[in-house]
Amino acid sequence: MPSTDPDLEPQACHTDTLSVRSLYVSTGCSRTVGSLSWGQHGLVAYGSHNLVAIYSLQRGIVGTLKGHNAKVSCTTWLPSIEEAAYLASGSADHDIIIWRVMFDNGAVTWEGVAILKGHGGAVTSIALQQLPSDELLLVSTAGDSAVQVWTANLASGYGQPSWQLAQRIDVGFRMQLCATLASVQGCPGWAMLALGGVDGLIRLMVRSPLGDFQASCELKGHGDWVRSVAFTWAGPDSPQGERLLLASASQDKYIRVWAVSKDAAEGGLDGSKGVTNAGEPALAFLTRYAPRPELKLGEGTWSAALEALLVGHEDWVHGLAWQPPPSQKASHTSRPDPKPTLLSASMDRTMMLWRPDIATGLWLAEESVGDAGPTSLGYFGCAWSPQAEYIVSHGFTGALHLWRHSDSGWEPQHAAGGHLGAVTDLAWLPNLPCLLTVSTDQTARIFGPCALPETESLTNSSAADTHSDAAEGQRWCEIARPQIHGHDFRCTAIIPCPHEPGNF
Repeated sequence: MPSTDPDLEPQACHTDTLSVRSLYVSTGCSRTVGSLSWGQHGLVAYGSHNLVAIYSLQRGIVGTLKGHNAKVSCTTWLPSIEEAAYLASGSADHDIIIWRVMFDNGAVTWEGVAILKGHGGAVTSIALQQLPSDELLLVSTAGDSAVQVWTANLASGYGQPSWQLAQRIDVGFRMQLCATLASVQGCPGWAMLALGGVDGLIRLMVRSPLGDFQASCELKGHGDWVRSVAFTWAGPDSPQGERLLLASASQDKYIRVWAVSKDAAEGGLDGSKGVTNAGEPALAFLTRYAPRPELKLGEGTWSAALEALLVGHEDWVHGLAWQPPPSQKASHTSRPDPKPTLLSASMDRTMMLWRPDIATGLWLAEESVGDAGPTSLGYFGCAWSPQAEYIVSHGFTGALHLWRHSDSGWEPQHAAGGHLGAVTDLAWLPNLPCLLTVSTDQTARIFGPCALPETESLTNSSAADTHSDAAEGQRWCEIARPQIHGHDFRCTAIIPCPHEPGNF
């Protein structure tokens, strides 16, 4: 018999649409040197366990790239093609993945377009250099003590067919931790490679057009592992003239700045001839017996010499970054500077800005920023924003540390952060739109909505920030860290106070 119960009768079907969107993503940055990089389009990429997080100053984390099977150790942005940005990431799974990151009406989409294989150990660093012939060089170092050189033609894009393994450099048992590349002015098509390793040496190699890298010389001086190396060209308006500068950071707490220049007797970069440092008798006298390893580039001879030993950090120096040159898109907040400016990050909880004095040529630590307190245990890497108005580092707890330059100096800003270990439990706070989380990284954190500062308004946003929760005047962020424990957390619970309604 048919049922007469009205509750069992067929009901009208409602077709209301339920909208679900991601409101907030939180994840910490890996404790590896080189895991963070800042692209020309204004986005920051950093490794977070086996993911690559894409971070925007206005919107927070806008994407997490999934593809690696082990911890991501390094990231580097590639030259953009058309409307897409490209990123290379290296991992402990021995692979390098080339990603395409696209922006569509504020939404960020991504896909992996190529996987570069060949290493037998964890990838430790990635270096890039674009040559005048539209050829892109990618050099990677890894725990297998091998250095791989890949080439790609920009006209063909960054897909899998474009990449060719051009050379494999075996350095024996001396594992290389970092690499940097530079083109050589006055020698079209030539490239210079610097490698830093666990033996404290810096190896310089040169590559002729369409040739292979050949070992040229070794720079000695560091007493511990070399953790970061970086090239930059000093312009003719800088102290001591135009030259190629190489900075190296080591666990011996020191930074060394090396000058690579064409021998003056053969004619410098400006065509002048004469004795090196002829205009500076005191400097010429002090350096007359200093070792000057030579490099053969084309028909000329170049030499490398120590220009400065930077002493100021009190612990391991991990990260280095040269201030980027001013671009045509420079804003009113950008900081063009004819003097080369070096940013360093150390485990002593500070970042320092080093510049040469115009009058004497001596390198000085002109500015220093950092954090105090038990929750800041030093920095692993650092980077400049494209227009040099921001500097960022990532620390031991996985958080990003951001400073913005103003007329009064460098001012700290809010930046991304998150757990470094597995999140084991969470709970909503009573009567508050806040979330308590605990993790195996031995921290408990509270996340909630925060009002946006005026400096983070959308008027200064990039193209990727045209649609976001910032339009509502607030965004989610980490607002408290109520407990730092000596053991991993496994669970959490909210206990109301019976005699204090609303408290817990």
